[in-house]
Amino acid sequence: MIHSTGPRMIIGRPLIYSITIPESARNTEGATEFINFVIDEQGQAITSSEGEIPIVPAMATGYGIPDLLLPRLQIV
Repeated sequence: MIHSTGPRMIIGRPLIYSITIPESARNTEGATEFINFVIDEQGQAITSSEGEIPIVPAMATGYGIPDLLLPRLQIV
């Protein structure tokens, strides 16, 4: 139980979401199109409208990144 005698300030850290296409994915084309939507201007607008600040450009790491996504990504 939390007892409080007055106002408190709680400081948190930002959430960072991630998305991936598993090697075993059956529809890699659809997954690629979905990720492209999430990181394009329309997806960023939806994210922003919900109070989240998108990371622009989106960051990526790993191997096998689809060519369609490469122009929108910062590879780290």
